[in-house]
Amino acid sequence: MRDGLDSTGVPTRAPETAPAFVRARALAWGALAACLIGVWVSERFGGGSAWWFGVGGVLGVLACAGAAPARPRWWWAAALGASVCLAGGWAAVRFREPAPDRLDRLVAEGSIVTVRAVVKTTPSRRGPPSGPAAPGHWRGDSVHFEARATAVLGTEGERAATGTVRVLGRVGLEERVRVGERVVLTGVFGRPGGPTNPGEPDWLRLGNERGRAGSVSVGEGSLVRSVGGPEGIDAAWAGLWRARESLRGRALHALGVGAGDETGGGVVGALVLGERDASFDGLYRVFQRAGVAHVLAISGFHVALLCGLAAVAVRATGERGRLETLAVVLVVVTLLLFVPARSPIVRAGVLALALVLGDLLGRRWDRLAVLAWAGVALLVWKPSEAFSLGYLLSVGVTALLIGMAENQRQRRWWLLSNQATDPKPGPVRAVAGTTLGWVWALFKLNAACWAASTPTIVVATGVFSLLAPIATIVIVPFAGVLLVMGWGQAILGVAWADGAAWTRPAVDGFGVLTGTVAGWFDGLPGSSVLVPGVGWAWAAFTTAAVVGWIFRPEHRRVFGLLVLLGVCYAAAMGAVAGRVDGVRVDAFDVGDGTAMLVRSRGDVILWDCGSLHREVGHRVVDGALALGVRRIPAVVITHPDMDHFNGLLAVGERMGLRRVYIPQAFMEHRGGGWGDTRARLEAMGVTFHGLRIGDRFDLGAARGEVLWPPEERDERLIFNEHSLVLRLSLDTPAGERAVLLTGDIQRAGIAGLEASGAEVRATVMEVPHHGSAIPAAFAFVERVGPAVVLQSTGPSRAGDERWTEARARSAWLTTAERGAVHAWLRADGWVQVGGFLD
Repeated sequence: MRDGLDSTGVPTRAPETAPAFVRARALAWGALAACLIGVWVSERFGGGSAWWFGVGGVLGVLACAGAAPARPRWWWAAALGASVCLAGGWAAVRFREPAPDRLDRLVAEGSIVTVRAVVKTTPSRRGPPSGPAAPGHWRGDSVHFEARATAVLGTEGERAATGTVRVLGRVGLEERVRVGERVVLTGVFGRPGGPTNPGEPDWLRLGNERGRAGSVSVGEGSLVRSVGGPEGIDAAWAGLWRARESLRGRALHALGVGAGDETGGGVVGALVLGERDASFDGLYRVFQRAGVAHVLAISGFHVALLCGLAAVAVRATGERGRLETLAVVLVVVTLLLFVPARSPIVRAGVLALALVLGDLLGRRWDRLAVLAWAGVALLVWKPSEAFSLGYLLSVGVTALLIGMAENQRQRRWWLLSNQATDPKPGPVRAVAGTTLGWVWALFKLNAACWAASTPTIVVATGVFSLLAPIATIVIVPFAGVLLVMGWGQAILGVAWADGAAWTRPAVDGFGVLTGTVAGWFDGLPGSSVLVPGVGWAWAAFTTAAVVGWIFRPEHRRVFGLLVLLGVCYAAAMGAVAGRVDGVRVDAFDVGDGTAMLVRSRGDVILWDCGSLHREVGHRVVDGALALGVRRIPAVVITHPDMDHFNGLLAVGERMGLRRVYIPQAFMEHRGGGWGDTRARLEAMGVTFHGLRIGDRFDLGAARGEVLWPPEERDERLIFNEHSLVLRLSLDTPAGERAVLLTGDIQRAGIAGLEASGAEVRATVMEVPHHGSAIPAAFAFVERVGPAVVLQSTGPSRAGDERWTEARARSAWLTTAERGAVHAWLRADGWVQVGGFLD
């Protein structure tokens, strides 16, 4: 307090102003919070940028007026509101208001277009997706690159256009174009799309933000024609890019990325240069479940590790002052030049450079304030970072570490307090005590970061990794050694390719060892638990309680109770997540295929899981997690056609699959992709069981009965005619309600089902064979008399006019039109339906 006199000479006590660094922190973190809130609210409620900017301008004027010397107390609220509105307006511009001359605003989806463009990236090959059940059009390599559109050519002449397009073609295309060349492309245009399933990324929003107009599938290389070399700034950029790609290619070759063998090249390539090949995806999910995925993702962890190694290397030569900071800056810049410019890499580099440059300038910059302003700059550059788990953790955990370091210097942080030791220990005891002390301090540091970040991770991924603090301590040293070995191997490959061939086996071997250690942690019971059903409000509350528990030990009991309350709430929500009264069927939008989640009370089955979509299995798993389903213990495969089973492996890996039910007629069938898929699942411990006419079982409150097919298979008929048909019945106060799931039965299957005399009337029905329009199916749907029809199909069968009469009799839900659709037979007899895009 400061003493003073009022106008009458009476002594007064005026409040002291906060220290400058406290005010700087409050301003910076207030601006960051306003940006986050503005982006989130704008995305949640929509609205045009003009409305947001208008309201923000009014609030800004009020804030400026209130900032006068005699400002009222409410001025800061107006300033905060203005910042929120400005951030919301900027998000609206980036997310929802693409340029009017962007290519996707000028041409139609699926049309054949001719585009003038400039090649932005080096054409590269993409191998087919792994898995035994890949459709024919997946097989073989393809070539892709990015190009910047400059004009679209049509019958009416040339029209200026903007936007980046992804060009897809066949092998050989990479020999026809180079970075910076001006080309003319002719192919089929595809627009970026928004999400159609729960848990799916919003690619439309991301495409708008990044200026991506879509894709052009050119097929043959002859449809890409060069019309001249690079000009102006494109020429300089092309030369630099080619030099970079040449060096990067030599480094990747030395690391064994894309070799196609089961070595550690995929691990080292991802760790060192952020490059993933097909063999890496499964291992990454192992690291993710063990809670150490950050070890393999180019992120703040890598940047911090590299900066630390650079600082130690310089410090080993003596006290070098600013040279140490310059070395760190050089390492970060080199990393940004050689790794792909993806968001995690740019984010980590910006945060690191902001902090080290603040020190390099020789002024007493407050690191927490610098960190917050760097976070604001990242949101201005890419507002979608507000929805990124990596962004929230990078900024949040870095702030936590800076705060802990400050408190450690002040000897107020209990987790790193010095322990009493023997004043005169012997040499062996001194070394052992020092080593154990460092290990214990490292464990506590990891535990603090894990505890503070876990609520955000649980909400974003639905996974809780209990052993992450221990796994991190064990795996990080492996990752550190592997990172040093990998960078050494990359540098050697650039300078001397033959020498790198001699040292590669050692690097690969250590990469395999690192993956094996992560796999061991992943295999431990309880290493990871799925926790769906909690929201961001819970994450904010629990994170605040954990941070308070760390930084305010004098109130540890209160914060500990709050943390316990948050844990209990998460456990309770996880226990009830995904449960439904009655019977609910969710048909995911998987294109040409079927994947339906069937739930009753706490029981869950998946009815088919296949599609022509490359990532159908993970799409289904993400959708199930978004609906609150933690495990899918059983899957019913109606028949072994690829578009009904090729997503099974992802379900087996991620959702605890234990049993697969198939028609008894196919129990001995092990041909083609089905046989390979079954063998892999059996190696995971999954068992297979046959179903036949008359089999009955309970699913929660519902009774299930198999109506088709018979036990013996008729070799004269195609697989479709032997599809499983299942009827689930539910007793309600309004009478019996039923769901009829029909698979792909066609003429012969429908005739056999009718001849059996089974009860087929149902409230909800899956239309046979994705809605194929045949007379037998028309008559069958009419006999069933459903109030709701679910049609899982791609665009080819959607809206077929031959189903017009049947559509008029029922609520017809088609995944190609409404995204994921659901029908819920409630316990009180009411029927609730809806679509994800409604």
